[in-house]
Amino acid sequence: MSESLSTYDTAKLQIINRLAILCTGLLITLSVLNIIFGNYIGIVIDLVTLILVPIPVLILNNRKRYEQAMYVFLMGYHVLVVTGSYHAIWEGRANEVENFLFPGAIAIIILLNGVGRHLSFLLNFVALVSLNYLRFVFTGKSMAPEFYQLLAMIIVTYIGVYYFIVFFKNQLIAALEKSERLNNQLINKEQALLDSNKSKDRLFSIVAHDLRSPLALVQGLLDPSILNSLEKEKYMEYLSTIRARIGILQETMTNLLSWAQSQLGSLKVNPGNVGLDAEIHSIIDLFADMTKSKGIEITRSGDINSNVYADKNHLNVIVRNIIHNAIKFTPSGGNIKVNVKANGDSVCIAVADSGSGIDDVTKRSILQSKLMESGTGTDGERGSGVGLSFCQDLLIKNHGILKIKDGEPKGAIFEIYLPQEKVAEEVG
Repeated sequence: MSESLSTYDTAKLQIINRLAILCTGLLITLSVLNIIFGNYIGIVIDLVTLILVPIPVLILNNRKRYEQAMYVFLMGYHVLVVTGSYHAIWEGRANEVENFLFPGAIAIIILLNGVGRHLSFLLNFVALVSLNYLRFVFTGKSMAPEFYQLLAMIIVTYIGVYYFIVFFKNQLIAALEKSERLNNQLINKEQALLDSNKSKDRLFSIVAHDLRSPLALVQGLLDPSILNSLEKEKYMEYLSTIRARIGILQETMTNLLSWAQSQLGSLKVNPGNVGLDAEIHSIIDLFADMTKSKGIEITRSGDINSNVYADKNHLNVIVRNIIHNAIKFTPSGGNIKVNVKANGDSVCIAVADSGSGIDDVTKRSILQSKLMESGTGTDGERGSGVGLSFCQDLLIKNHGILKIKDGEPKGAIFEIYLPQEKVAEEVG
């Protein structure tokens, strides 16, 4: 059974399958009875119907061609009843097979919708009236009052049945649709809760490992017995290492606190016109020790003097995290290129590194703002796994877009698109 079917469609499918199985058993039983009573024409009708209706219906349903199966069943059922009734009338047998059209009318109302339902219901009604009229004609009572009484009863019954079944069917469908909507909402909320728990577990992991380990290292570096035994030159190298470690800790803490604010809904956006030249220059200076220790060269190019309309602090976090990520995964002696290009109403800040690149799973996690396991940099650098995912949140709040591409011949390219100053003035 297809999972894409609604509850109502699934119920219709189950009804058709059960009726087809019931019809198969009924036809086999009728065939046996007709053999016993020597009704060979009835045997032929039963066997032909068995081959042309129940079996094809079950096959079509098995192949997920539900609509076709439904129409084959209804059409075959009505052909069987009309043919059997006409045969009984012709032979003068008063078994009134035509009355089986009435359950067919109910099935039409339940299973069909729209024009198909109206037309099929009308044809069912005409067939029932016509067959009853033929029965009265063959018995010589075509103008008898009983026929008109029967006709009036059929009309009233059909109108009543049609009205009440359609009414309750619509009520049932509305209730089922509401139930499905509520069920989907519950599923979405359950998934959101699971994601929230995963994020919480991830944060505990960050605090327990990614913050604790660097703190322990800094504590070890500040051991007086070690510092007192160092020469001045070695001492300065130690200070540089401590500064770099504290910088990483500060970066991680800033990301964690900002991300927590965004999750709590308390992160506000204060947009304004921000010059990219000064911002990018200050961020590159911030990572001077890291780039120097790895021998990485960062170059700037393009429309570096462009302005964007964004929250200055958010812009700093976004660009800082992306450049820091590029440094982390760029090998010693590599290079990072920061290119700014003004294009129409937006500005693109592209950060391209010469690292090993980024896989598709990680790309999707970043673009979907998911917390993820932080990778280890080329010099064993660790991170929180929050920074890049948080960048996507901040960009959305600032009406920006993040794109991640593969570099040529290797590496990764992060493209940040933000509105220009003139766009902001028009919006404001």
